[in-house]
Amino acid sequence: MLSFKKALVFALVVCYMTPTAGFSFEIPSKVRAILKQHPAVQELKLKSNAARLDSFASLGLPDPQVAIGINNLPVASPAFNEYLPTSKSITLKQMFPSLTGRKARAKLLKERSGLIELKSEYLLHQLFGTYLKALEEKAHVHERRNLLAKKRDLLDTFEQGLRALAESNDVMAFQRIAALDTQRADLELRESLLVEILDSARTKIKAIDTDLPLLDEVPRENYLSPPDEPYVFWTDLLSTASTEISRADVKVKLANYQPDFGFSLTYQQREKGTSFKGDDWVSFKFLIRIPFWNDQTHGNRLASARAKEDAAMAQLLASRRNSKEKWDLLSAERKSALTSLMRLKQKALALSEAMTASQNNYESGRGDIAALHTIEMKQLQIKDQIAQQRLKANKASIALHMLIRRKA
Repeated sequence: MLSFKKALVFALVVCYMTPTAGFSFEIPSKVRAILKQHPAVQELKLKSNAARLDSFASLGLPDPQVAIGINNLPVASPAFNEYLPTSKSITLKQMFPSLTGRKARAKLLKERSGLIELKSEYLLHQLFGTYLKALEEKAHVHERRNLLAKKRDLLDTFEQGLRALAESNDVMAFQRIAALDTQRADLELRESLLVEILDSARTKIKAIDTDLPLLDEVPRENYLSPPDEPYVFWTDLLSTASTEISRADVKVKLANYQPDFGFSLTYQQREKGTSFKGDDWVSFKFLIRIPFWNDQTHGNRLASARAKEDAAMAQLLASRRNSKEKWDLLSAERKSALTSLMRLKQKALALSEAMTASQNNYESGRGDIAALHTIEMKQLQIKDQIAQQRLKANKASIALHMLIRRKA
């Protein structure tokens, strides 16, 4: 018995898969909730959150340092009241890294967090597309197995008719009965292949999440439409995010040219003695980090960051080209399947007319039962081909939607 969670998701997906005016790749909220629990999605979410927290931390100051010590204590005669330089001290040191640098590093980590978050959404999107493809494959198998069952029934009916003819010593009837075994063997082979496809589809769904419903039927004639504008390729989004990270890294390297500042405050104390009446004093120091070795360190690092930025831009252009190529190939595949689908339906209509004529001839005693059987088998074969082309078109449509993200 289905749990409430599974039943609810089942109902949502059934409604979702019902033919509509325009296909939408929006993930139902309940299905999204299940997919979000996928370990790979969870991993990316956690990494994104970690990078976001690191971004906040980058804006903070380093911890202050406190040093407690004894200055200039003589080894031979340790004391605090005989020699002027000997004293006890406590020092507080605080550094102030460049604010520009801290902001640049925070921006870099924020961009990384955004990229990882985008990757998690992309993965969830791909998982949903894989799930839809598996559902289409299961529905495809269910339809074609029904057609195989009808073919078996048709063979049985044809065999009964042939055996009736064989009793009247019809030689051709005996030959045709023998040929039926070959046809049955072919049907069994197709059945085994369909079982493999069905097992593969179920495995794909269960691999995503065991709570996802395993639908056995999807409404027929559910032609999925290609995406409508506006949309953007996922590869564009991911590559653009990578480019922003490279730009942020360049700003971090530029910020390294700016100095860091700091100060230290030292309080010193010594006891009264024969050579010292006793007094406390304070020392204050201003600190600055000077980027002295620019050519050897910061210059090379900046050049490396700029080279990575150029590489990211090249990757963006390459990914955009690759996505467009995939889009064109899938569109052509879908168009080819729909064209074949239209022609098969025209052929099915012609066979229907031929079937009517053959039935009339057979009923009038002029026709052959074998001719009638051949047309009936061809009709089922065309329905089988229609199912295959429908699957091809639907999977191509789903793949098109997996390439893009709809703009808000």
